[in-house]
Amino acid sequence: MIREVALVIDNELFYFFLLIALILIFERRNEKRVRIFSAVVLGGLLGLSLKEYFAVPRPCAPACDGYSFPSVHASGAFALMAGFIRKRSFPFFLLFALFVSWTRIYLNVHTLEDIIAALPVGLISYYIVWRVDQWRKRS
Repeated sequence: MIREVALVIDNELFYFFLLIALILIFERRNEKRVRIFSAVVLGGLLGLSLKEYFAVPRPCAPACDGYSFPSVHASGAFALMAGFIRKRSFPFFLLFALFVSWTRIYLNVHTLEDIIAALPVGLISYYIVWRVDQWRKRS
């Protein structure tokens, strides 16, 4: 059962829609929804850029393709988590991010180092979006 759940999360399209659904379900304010969504997208783009720059093969190579460092799935989960830091639902999002991260290691597509590197990518992504939003509000 755990492997099946991990494989479902592994599907990029499903995972992207899962993140969107969680944002829509748990955040009522549209402005904050946009901020969290933007942070998730930025985290993904930063993660993909870093993957290309570092070009670290996946632990399962050559059986699987692509690069490993950092985990884009975990980056998105950590960016999502950051959007709920001051909410009662934060423990859920912390556990969700840890679960997503664990599935990446469980499927042998990432190492612990990939997950650890994804944490600041996700947090920094949210911070950048938050700062831009603050700047925009002042202008």
